[in-house]
Amino acid sequence: MLHTSDAPLTTLFYTALVGAIFCAAFLPFVGVAPKPADLALMAFLGSLGVASHFCMIRAFAAAPANVVAPFGYTALLWATLFSVVIFAEIPGGADDDRNGPDRCGGSVDLLRPAIATEHIKNDRPDQRAHPRRKASRRRVDFQARRGTRRL
Repeated sequence: MLHTSDAPLTTLFYTALVGAIFCAAFLPFVGVAPKPADLALMAFLGSLGVASHFCMIRAFAAAPANVVAPFGYTALLWATLFSVVIFAEIPGGADDDRNGPDRCGGSVDLLRPAIATEHIKNDRPDQRAHPRRKASRRRVDFQARRGTRRL
């Protein structure tokens, strides 16, 4: 809703401001001064977070939420991939037998509605792409604009 009234940078600014105020409330109780190397890494991760949040705001401004939201489910796949590649941690591995299958089942439960929605949408005759029908509509629209359409 905000994309119709506010610029993406405005939305990004207010989101960051609210997050900073919320986190600053806990800083006196749990804050630790970071080392310079850690501070550089935190600044790098923060800039990546700002860039990704800005891209998300732009995506929701460019397309409806029902189109953009399923891409958020790929975060599960990326997290699993990074877990395996970077940390050599396999979901449901030997050290995590008790919780691993539950997590994988939960991931499937989260993905199931997105897959079902896409499947249902593709099975409807009115939603299916029909190449001939599209071509004929384009031809009629083009002829109507040129004024050469025959009745």
